[in-house]
Amino acid sequence: MTSLSLQTQISLEQLYSLLAQLPKREKIEITKKLRAEISLEQWLALSKQLPNVPEIGMDEIIGEVKAVRKSRQAKK
Repeated sequence: MTSLSLQTQISLEQLYSLLAQLPKREKIEITKKLRAEISLEQWLALSKQLPNVPEIGMDEIIGEVKAVRKSRQAKK
């Protein structure tokens, strides 16, 4: 099979018109790929803003849950 490359410029209206001609199944596949791509870009941008903190372990999580439960019981 021969693979060819093509570059062209089209307007958004032309792109929408082309997409409208696709079968529903292909539209869904394109949508999934675009959403995944955008989600990855958003996550990468967001993760750069997050503080670099060490991971917490399961023991710490369980300790926090127990402390919250104790404080709730004490308030009753």
